[in-house]
Amino acid sequence: MKISTTDKKFFWLLTALILIPNLLTSALVELSFDEAYYWLYSENLAWGYFDHPPLVALMIKLGTLVFGKTELGVRFVANILMYVAAILLWLMTERKNLFGFFLLFFTMPLIQFSGIFSLPDSVLLITSVFYFWFLKKFIEKDSWKNTILLAFSIAVMFYAKYHGLLIVLLTICGNPKFLLRRKFWAVAALTTLFYLPHIFWQVNHDFVSFKFHLFGRKEKHFSFSNISDYVGSQVAAMGLFNFFLICYAMKKQAVRNTFERILVWNTFGFLLFLLLLSLRNQIEANWTVTCSIVFIILMVDRLKRYKPALLFCSLPSLILILGMRGAILSAESLSHYRMDDENRFNEISKWKNERIPEIIEVCGELPIVAENYQYAAKVSFYTDRIVPGLHLKSRTSQFGLWNFEKSLKPTEPVCLLTTKKLKGTYRIETYFKDPIYILKPTSLSHLAKRYKTTYQEIISR
Repeated sequence: MKISTTDKKFFWLLTALILIPNLLTSALVELSFDEAYYWLYSENLAWGYFDHPPLVALMIKLGTLVFGKTELGVRFVANILMYVAAILLWLMTERKNLFGFFLLFFTMPLIQFSGIFSLPDSVLLITSVFYFWFLKKFIEKDSWKNTILLAFSIAVMFYAKYHGLLIVLLTICGNPKFLLRRKFWAVAALTTLFYLPHIFWQVNHDFVSFKFHLFGRKEKHFSFSNISDYVGSQVAAMGLFNFFLICYAMKKQAVRNTFERILVWNTFGFLLFLLLLSLRNQIEANWTVTCSIVFIILMVDRLKRYKPALLFCSLPSLILILGMRGAILSAESLSHYRMDDENRFNEISKWKNERIPEIIEVCGELPIVAENYQYAAKVSFYTDRIVPGLHLKSRTSQFGLWNFEKSLKPTEPVCLLTTKKLKGTYRIETYFKDPIYILKPTSLSHLAKRYKTTYQEIISR
């Protein structure tokens, strides 16, 4: 097939403006706490984990096999797949509006930063693009080939993050006639077959992930701040002023086919569903990450007639995103600024060369244990030690299933990293949430007494 001039421009722009900057940023910026945690997933591959399904772990593992235990290794596969997903997005817009595509793509913060960090939300965004690609093919022709590919794409999306289930349910809401088609039920059966390894893992672990997500998170009562935070964060996440332009353009042009009706349900329906949930719970801004890519598929052609307005509405978001990208690359120089005692730049700077070397110097040869999974994962990645996470006063995590602390004897001297100021602790300032307090020497039996528990309970959490 002959590649058009527009396609050539697209590939060059995509490579120059997205792939290369993402790879450079991935190589130069330290891992976040969660990325270090998911790197530990990849070092202990399984069909499931306490918090999330396993796809993020597999992607990190593949990257580190090529680039070793480096920041680029952790993020490489996510970067490449994001590039491929962007190409599929362009093809799903029927290549009608290159200008509009890039403006929308660059004004969606969740897309831009998913292209850098290796997180379950990034993986969900990428896999949902593949899902909508094969769904479109299935709608056009429900052959057995398209049936199998759609089922596989759904299973892969489920292996990325459990939120994928909501995408499929909203798809059915957008086209209930699917329920009358035999091939759709074949899709459901094949998806279940592909997903059986994770289901068996959940059964063998007493459905620990579902219990955590359904009942383990702190539930909040009605609060206006939950609603206002959600609405404000979503307007920003969907491109600031572009969000209002999208709503206007959508109102002006009706839904044209089944696929578009499904896309509407997976954008406006998704947003409204979470708005209802915000009446009771706090909603994380990143939960709507897939709405960003669906808006692009749905709106690129519709916005062709609004080019001046689109450019004008895009400028504030473009400036903010470019500023944030520059700030991430300059995280170390910005880390000393105080921002309500939670400067997020301190999560991705000065750990590798300052804080962790100081921890090692204070702890010496003593085994290190950490109160929470964040410190345990970060220190594990940037040293040659595997640091157990004890969860004595913090929420549990995958460390509770790994039980690395079983290798430590009850009275063996250890060095504890905690966020609590205990008597006799050494303080390391992080300028991100809480300082690190180091208690040494201590032992698991001593910590059990301090936290009114037992050694056996500590190693079986």
